[in-house]
Amino acid sequence: MTSTITMAAVQDAKDPKNTIFTINAVRVNNTTSPEEKRHGSMHYTVCCPVKEIYHLGLEDNVRDYYGSPEVKKNLTSIHKEIKSSFEKSRTRFIQRHAGFTIVCNSIVVPETKEFGINTIKMTGASLINGAQSQGIIREISEEYGGELDDTNIRVEIIVESNQDEVKEIAIARNTSNNVSVLSRMGTRGCFDVLAENMIDMLGEEDGKIQISETDDAIDTRTLLQAIKVMTPETLEEDQRYKKLKKSAVSSYSSKAGVLTEFRTMITDNKNGGYDDMLNFYHSFSGHAWKLFQSWTTDMDWKPFLKKAEALGVFKEKEDTFSASLGVIYPVLYGLKNFLENDTGAWKFNLPANFDKKAYMEHVVNLFLEKREGGANGDPQTFGKSEANYLKLDKYIDRTYMR
Repeated sequence: MTSTITMAAVQDAKDPKNTIFTINAVRVNNTTSPEEKRHGSMHYTVCCPVKEIYHLGLEDNVRDYYGSPEVKKNLTSIHKEIKSSFEKSRTRFIQRHAGFTIVCNSIVVPETKEFGINTIKMTGASLINGAQSQGIIREISEEYGGELDDTNIRVEIIVESNQDEVKEIAIARNTSNNVSVLSRMGTRGCFDVLAENMIDMLGEEDGKIQISETDDAIDTRTLLQAIKVMTPETLEEDQRYKKLKKSAVSSYSSKAGVLTEFRTMITDNKNGGYDDMLNFYHSFSGHAWKLFQSWTTDMDWKPFLKKAEALGVFKEKEDTFSASLGVIYPVLYGLKNFLENDTGAWKFNLPANFDKKAYMEHVVNLFLEKREGGANGDPQTFGKSEANYLKLDKYIDRTYMR
């Protein structure tokens, strides 16, 4: 049996989609278009006191709300503008603010009374636009002892029972609000298999990847870069994937491009054309991340800093080293020679005779080359030169693969 519940109860509800939320509005208008009606959908525009939206959940929201620690500690100029506008001129706030958007499965609207109390009942309601404003306004009102709770705001209610369409609506409504491609992909489930594989290999704590832009987890874009740079030659040369950029250089220089490529592989894989490439990305993800982390932080790079200062940064107090990414991606490119396809899953098998320090020394010498086309000790130049990737690939092949 469903009932009107508070925000805290929403978070514990077994199925928020069946929960009934209520809004007491001062004005209700049915603004359903003919197109929406043909789809069996409805649309309402209402005015209500701001306190009426405090209890709404965020199940279908593309980004985190203002109250989450990651968002709250990084106030943007937009947050400050909302706060200033609401505090200084609350009677004009309804005109100056874009308003809030709710999506729900179904709705019950009483015979409306203009400027009276109209109790609207919504099933499975979620705030898909205005979540950050919700948190900011609620916090401000608490500062004033609830004095601002009755300030009226405008709310758009979209009634849509098709859950796939709800996701698309949430994404589309947030695109113009600078919600990242990462968050939109996360909402569409593009990272579901990748996230599962990472946790299977590295565990819940160490393997969690970003699904949304505000997640405190592994940067999914960096992970995809690390995977791409180690793409096996057999896949890179496969004619099915000729539209994808070669891993040398692009894996380092185009973070956004690597993310877009992964989205293309996921969304355009209707006939299984990207199955083998996606299998590599998914099955090798944990190995790629461990290699990226270990080579980036390896203290054996430290002695080389004397002659290659830009190789990375050593922090004496923390006793940590962080190699320049322009160096790391070519390093990983050379190591892809040691990948193996073991019964459909890609793995990394370092030979017993591998001499890590000798490989590092070869990398550093290449990094410091001053002849025409050499990196001359500059990480960006090194990472953007295809020749460096190919030279490291040949070094590993010549030294260990013959």
